[in-house]
Amino acid sequence: FFVMYTVFPLVTILLAKGLGFVQSIHLHTQRDRIIPYIACGLYYFWMWYVLRNQPQFPQELVMLSLSIFIASSLGLMLNSYLKISMHGISLGVMVAFVCIVAFLASINFGAYISIALLVAGLVSTARLINSDHHPVEVYAGLAAGILGGLAAYYFVY
Repeated sequence: FFVMYTVFPLVTILLAKGLGFVQSIHLHTQRDRIIPYIACGLYYFWMWYVLRNQPQFPQELVMLSLSIFIASSLGLMLNSYLKISMHGISLGVMVAFVCIVAFLASINFGAYISIALLVAGLVSTARLINSDHHPVEVYAGLAAGILGGLAAYYFVY
């Protein structure tokens, strides 16, 4: 999981920077984000494809991997119109995942939902204060992540 979700995307961005396909590893422009979105989409699809028929992994993990793929695909499509917040996408996936698991579980998830919402709010606020994004870009990222989580829930369950 660590290799496919962290190492491969990091190596892809470093290779793209080294080959001159992106201006900065910080991916400041919409153009810089195209190659990482496509490459990561392939990695994320592969993770879901491998996990979907493995009975030893819980369905929640399959749902999470599918929601990551769907949300990043939405991010790629929305990248044509605005510089959507990648942080927002990941935060939306996190919030949706915690809420869906809370809905499915029989234990109290109130503290986990509160922590997920707090982290999402703090990181989103930091992106706005740092002037990396406009509010619509952060909200679009959050919406894409939540939609990815809901779509994955629909397909898995």
